[in-house]
Order: sequence, then C-alpha cells, then structure tokens
Amino acid sequence: MKAAMFMGCAMLALSTGLASAQTAAPTDSDTAIAEIVVTAQKRAENLQDVPVSVTALTADTLAARGVGNVMGLNNMAPGLRISANDAAANPKIFIRGVGLSDFNPNASSGVGVYVDGVYIGSPLAQMAGFFDLAQVEVLRGPQGTLYGRNTNGGAV
Repeated sequence: MKAAMFMGCAMLALSTGLASAQTAAPTDSDTAIAEIVVTAQKRAENLQDVPVSVTALTADTLAARGVGNVMGLNNMAPGLRISANDAAANPKIFIRGVGLSDFNPNASSGVGVYVDGVYIGSPLAQMAGFFDLAQVEVLRGPQGTLYGRNTNGGAV
C-alpha cells in the first residue's frame, strides 16, 4: 500500500515538472538588449563598445524621476554626489570623491559639465534647468585626454 502511494506521489510530481517544462521558451526578442548609443568619446557609439565607465540616463528616466536641473542628478549614477550648501547658488559636483568644495563662483570644479559638447565653466551656469534632453551621460574617472584639464573626477 505504501509503495503504491509513493509511486503515485512520484508520478504526480514528475507530471507537473513535465508540464512546466513544456511552456514556451522565451524568444530572442524577449531577451534582446536594447542598443544604447552614447557620445562619451565625442562620437556616437554603442555603450558596450565604449572603454569608459559611463552611466547613460534617458529622457524617460529623467522625466520619471522629476529631474529638472543638475541638482536632480544626485545619486542617479554610481559615485555621483551633488550638493549645494550655500543656498543652492553653486552646485558641488563630486564623482568618486573628486570635485570642488570651494564657495568661490569663479573656481572651476574637477568635474566638467558639458551641454551639447560645450564646457560650462561657471558653477552658477551649471544650475540652469534641463530642457528637451535626449539623455545625460556621466563619465567616471579622469577624462582629461578627451575633455581637457577640468575633468579629473569625470564629466557630465
């Protein structure tokens, strides 16, 4: 009696395993990775081909999180910290701990901020609002070979 009961339970367990194994396998379109195009090396490239540590934030991501200026990017990329202690007049941007904590609005930070490839040198100008963005790219680490001397920490 016990042997028949064990056999019945074993057959039931195997039959449910076979039924779940027969479900449809995911197609290639379900598991495909969307191509992300970045301009980290000043030309459009696939993110997987770029040998730079990049975080790309799309316009949909920025809109979903309510990002309206550079202050909204705080903690959206690994190692990126943005704060403004002096009444939000000057953003203090740090990537991997490298940045500028000087209150002087004429000082240049160790993190370069670029809009459409143009360097924004003044911390006051970096506080301008974001309008009609396609994406924001955060490049970590020294980017001096591509972006110049003011990118010891990285570039946004």
